Amino acid sequence: MPHSQPQLQCPNLRCRAVNSDRDQFCQKCGTYLPKRFLWVVGARVDNFQVGDLLEDRFLFQGPRVVFDTQPGIPLKMSVELPDTLVPYLKLFPYRLHLPQVYTLLSLGDPEPSLMLLLEHAPLGTADLDPSHQGGLALGAGMPLFDAWANAQPLRQLHWLWQIAQLWQPLRIQGVASSLLQPDFMRVEGSLFRLLELENDFRLEPSLADLGLVWQQLIPKTSGKLADSLDGLCDQLASGEVESAEELLAQLESWIENIHKAYRVKIDIATRTDTGMVREHNEDACYPADGAVTQNSLERMAIVCDGVGGHAGGEVASGIAIEALRDHLTQLPIDDLSPADVITELENASFKANDLICQRNDQEQRQDRQRMGTTLVTALSQTHQIYVSHIGDSRAYLITTQGCYQIMVDDDIASREVRLGYVPYREALLQPASGSLVQALGMASSSVLRPTVQRFLLDEDCLFLLCSDGLSDYDRIDMIWREELLPLLQGGTDLASTSKRLIELANQLNGHDNVTVGLVHCHVTRQRQSTGATGLNSAPAETSAPVDNTPPTVLPKTQAVAPDAPLAPKRSGSGFGLWILLGLILLGVGGAVAYQLGFLKLPFLNQPIADSSASPSPEPSLPDTPPPPPDLAQANKLDVLRLVSANDQPIEISVVKDPKELLQGIGGVDDASVDDPPTETSDSKIALGSTISIPSDSLVVVDGIFPPPLADASDKTAPGAPIQALRIRTCQPVEEVSEQEGTGILPPEKLDEKLEKEGADPDADSVAQLIDEKLSDENPSGSVTTPSTPQIGWVDRSKLASLVTEIIPAAQLSPEQQKACTPAPLEGKDIPAGAPIGSDPAS
Repeated sequence: MPHSQPQLQCPNLRCRAVNSDRDQFCQKCGTYLPKRFLWVVGARVDNFQVGDLLEDRFLFQGPRVVFDTQPGIPLKMSVELPDTLVPYLKLFPYRLHLPQVYTLLSLGDPEPSLMLLLEHAPLGTADLDPSHQGGLALGAGMPLFDAWANAQPLRQLHWLWQIAQLWQPLRIQGVASSLLQPDFMRVEGSLFRLLELENDFRLEPSLADLGLVWQQLIPKTSGKLADSLDGLCDQLASGEVESAEELLAQLESWIENIHKAYRVKIDIATRTDTGMVREHNEDACYPADGAVTQNSLERMAIVCDGVGGHAGGEVASGIAIEALRDHLTQLPIDDLSPADVITELENASFKANDLICQRNDQEQRQDRQRMGTTLVTALSQTHQIYVSHIGDSRAYLITTQGCYQIMVDDDIASREVRLGYVPYREALLQPASGSLVQALGMASSSVLRPTVQRFLLDEDCLFLLCSDGLSDYDRIDMIWREELLPLLQGGTDLASTSKRLIELANQLNGHDNVTVGLVHCHVTRQRQSTGATGLNSAPAETSAPVDNTPPTVLPKTQAVAPDAPLAPKRSGSGFGLWILLGLILLGVGGAVAYQLGFLKLPFLNQPIADSSASPSPEPSLPDTPPPPPDLAQANKLDVLRLVSANDQPIEISVVKDPKELLQGIGGVDDASVDDPPTETSDSKIALGSTISIPSDSLVVVDGIFPPPLADASDKTAPGAPIQALRIRTCQPVEEVSEQEGTGILPPEKLDEKLEKEGADPDADSVAQLIDEKLSDENPSGSVTTPSTPQIGWVDRSKLASLVTEIIPAAQLSPEQQKACTPAPLEGKDIPAGAPIGSDPAS
C-alpha cells in the first residue's frame, strides 16, 4: 500500500507518538528520533515501488532503500541466518568499510523468499526517489568510478590503499569478489566503503582480477600517476605482485612520496568530569584535564575508564596513563615504520596491563575485585594517526561527510557477532550484552588482544575519544552535526567544544563519569617549488584546502628565437650629433667622387623599369625543417605520426620483451628496473617479428620502458631515461571516419550483403567481409593497416627518425580517437570472481 507521507514512531516505548520523518526530536516527549535508511538485498526487491510498506514497518523511499518507521521496536529474525550471510557478521571489526546486517525478513507471499536489510551502507541522495530527497540527512556515498576523476592523487591512492587492506580479510571469508564489482564500490570523502558483499561461490578471485578492475580507472587518472598505476596493474595482471602485502608496500611508497607536499598540524584537547551521580572520578586522560595544545610537539591523546570501584578504577586508569606516556614518549616515533609503531602501541598496552596486574596481585584482588581500565589512544606520526583500543571506550572519526565509529567494543554483544552467531541489533537484546570480555589488568598479557588501526590523513578531520559516559545511548550520532561539525568548519574551537561535550554528557546521560579527548587534524597542501617531489597533481577537491590554481600550459609550437634586448638609453645628445655630422660628410664626399669619375654605380645607368610590371619576388632563404620531436618527452597514450622517406611502406622490427633491446644500450642496469609487462598470448606478434604499416600512419604509445617512476622529478633515479616504447597501430583515420559506429554491420545487413554478393553462406561471414575489404582496398598487395592492432616493443632510437609529430591524447580529433581506440572489454555479465574479459558462458 503506497504511503506518500512517511511517519516515524517515537522510540520511547512509553510515548510511541507519530512524528514526521523530518523531525529530529519527538514532538511530544522530546526523545531523539534516529533516522535509519537501509539497503535492501533480495530477489524480489524489484516487485516493490516507492511508497510501499514492507512488513508494516519498512517504507520504500528508493528502488532499494527503505526507511525504518519504528526504530524503537526490538528486532529479532524469524529465520536462521544462511551461511552465505555469515561473512557480514565475521567481518564486523571492519564496520568502518562494510555495511552490517540490520535484520533478515522472510516473505511468504506469493512465494517464499528472503529480504536482507543492511545498515551503515554508503548511501547517497541519488539512491532515493526524487520526491523523497529533500531535507533528509542521508550519507554522502558516491560510486568510486564517478568520484575518481575529481580527486587528488593522494586521495586516489588512499582509496586503493584501503581496498588493498580489505583484500585479505574478505578473501578469507570468501567475499573478495565484492572488491571486483564497480557497482558495490563507493566512497565517502576519504573513506572507501562497500555497498554490499558478493560471495565468491567456489571461485578464487586473484590480485590479477583486481588489477584488471583497476585498469578501468587509468583513463580517469591524470598526470604521472596514470603511468605508475598502469605499470602496477600490469604487475598485478602478470602475477608479479603476488600478495596484498607487496601491493600495500608499493602503494605506501607512493603515498609517502606525495605526502611530502602536504603539511599536517595536530591540535589536542582533553577534559574529564565526575558526572551527575558518581562520587569519584575513575576516568583519566592525557594530556591532563582541561589541556589544549595547538600545533605543539604533543602527539598523543589517551582516555581511560577505570573499573573496580574507588581506590581501584581510578588507580588502574592512572597506572595505564603513566605507563603509556612513559613508553611512547621515549620513542623516536617519526623514525619508526608503521609496523613498528603498531608493535610499540601493543607493547605499551602490555606494559600497562602487567603493572595493573602486579598491583592486583600485591593487594590480593581476585575475580570481580580486581581493578582494571579500558583504553583508547590516538597517536600521530607525520601524516597518519594510529588508534589503539581495549574495552568499550570508543573512538570516532568525524569528517565533513559523516561520523564513523572506528572500533568495535570488547563486550559480549560484539563477540557474538564476530563469531557469526547473531546480528548486532539482536545481540544487544541478550542478557549482559554490555559486559566486557577484556580490559587492562583483568588477565595476563598473553591473552590480551589490543586493536590498532592506522589512518592516513588527506583532509581535515577530527578524532573523538570518549568513555561510555558520553557514547551510551548513541549520543554521538545524535549530537555530532550540531556540536562537532562546526569545529571542522571553523565555527568554534577545541576548548569550547570539549567543555560543551562534557555538559551534554551530563545533561543527556549523567549516570557515569565522562571523559573526552579531541584530536583535530589540519591538512593543507603546500605550494610546490620547481624541484618538489611527488606525482603530478590531478584537479583539486573542494573538501581539502589546497591551491586550486591550475598550471599554465603553453601550446606546442616550433622554437622561436627571443627578441633581441633593447639597447640601453644613453644620457646626453652629443654622441648622436657626431653621428649625424659623420653621415652628412660621407654623403657629400660620395657625390664629389662620383662626379669626378672615381666611383662607378652601374645600376644608375640601367633603364628604369615599368612601374606597372609585376615586381620580381625577393629572394628568400630555404625553409628550415622543424627539429624532429623528442621521443624522450613522449607519455603513455600519446599518438605518434610515422612518415618514411619517399612515402615508402614502413617496416619496424619489434620484440616481445624490451629487455632484449637493452643489451646493446648503455646506461640502464637490467637489475635496477622492474620487469616490464610482456605481450600476452592475445598479442598479434611473435618474438622478433615486424610491424608493417603504410607511411603517414598513426601508432599509440602503449607502454614505456623503463616504466616512469612515481616520483617523476627524480631524474637521477635508475630507469628514468626512456629506452624502449611499446607501440600499437591505429586504423587509417579516413577509414574510421567513413564507418558507421564501430564499423560492424547489424546481422540482417550482413546476411543481405553476403547473399547479394554471392558469398559462401557456410563460411565465416565476418571473415568474408574483412577479406573482401582488404582485397578491394589493396589490389596491388601494398602494405595496409590490419583491423587487428599490431603491438610490439621497439628501440626508441630506431623509431625517432620516423616520427614527425607527437600528438598528446587530449589533443586527438574525434576521428583519430576512434582510429586509435581498441575495442572495449565487455564485463558486466561476468560472474563475480571470474577473470575480467573471460567468456561468461564458459
